[in-house]
Amino acid sequence: MVAQPESMEGDHTLDQCTGRWHYSMKPSRFVRVHGGISSRTGYTIWWRYGYCGRYGQYGGTCHHLTRPQPGREASARRFPNADTIPRIRQVRAKIYVAGGRVDRELETLLDRYVAAQLAGDSREALRVVLDDGVEAGIAIPTLYLDVLTAAQHRIGALWQTNHISVAHEHVATGISQLVLAHLYPLLPRAPLVGRRVLVSCIDSELHELGGRMVADFFEMAGFTTRFLGSSLPTNDLIAMVREDQPDLLVLSVTMSPHLRGLSKAVLCLRDAVGDRLALAVGGQAFEWDPSAIPAVGAEVYGRDATESVSEARQLLLTDMP
Repeated sequence: MVAQPESMEGDHTLDQCTGRWHYSMKPSRFVRVHGGISSRTGYTIWWRYGYCGRYGQYGGTCHHLTRPQPGREASARRFPNADTIPRIRQVRAKIYVAGGRVDRELETLLDRYVAAQLAGDSREALRVVLDDGVEAGIAIPTLYLDVLTAAQHRIGALWQTNHISVAHEHVATGISQLVLAHLYPLLPRAPLVGRRVLVSCIDSELHELGGRMVADFFEMAGFTTRFLGSSLPTNDLIAMVREDQPDLLVLSVTMSPHLRGLSKAVLCLRDAVGDRLALAVGGQAFEWDPSAIPAVGAEVYGRDATESVSEARQLLLTDMP
């Protein structure tokens, strides 16, 4: 029998499959105790320490097993503990200093926003973003990246580590969709650049929030943008590309099991419309499997919406002043 760890807070249970102790606490207390990870890189670190596979390919039949990493045994401990949490926080602090985007004010807004999401309080979430964010002079792109996107990363981490249910995750995501709808009329828009962009999630990819945000960033940059939503069948995507004839097609993938479907969709698109179609890809799935980036053969890849727009401008607007 493995001794129960004394340093961990919350309720402890012994996993009969792995022989390891796991703990649980209410989502709000989890965020307060462990702080969460708000930046993209920090979230990846958190994911690797705390990922609890919900798919067989990531953990076999027992959902508590974690995905094996290169050079590590499948049974290696992945959950944050008294030793790993301070180390994660140190990396997180360095990220804030080096990146310069996430300051204390934004981090406070992020904490309050995530708390509103976990409480299911859409009014408070709107108050945080609109009254204490936009009205306080924080740029909307900054709110998109450092509050809304970072919040969804935290929510995803809580779900992956079984600290919130699918229902909680859906409520939180629904709140972010509501906030985006309120922010859309306020977006700062550059003059039109005469280029058309289609943004879509591939077939079976139900997570559309990231794609919607990317579409908004392209619109802010002056591109004529159409967002096609989640889980678009490949045949319908091909038909829309033929009908709309975009200068750039952006495909969003959140869950790494869908990367194979992305590759198939790209092959079908290339066969149908030829190499004249410029393709951009992005999403959380590529952080989990960076090797998939060159394999897809896209002309544009950005780690976030800002990078995607910047690379697209270099590709499509080189002949413009």
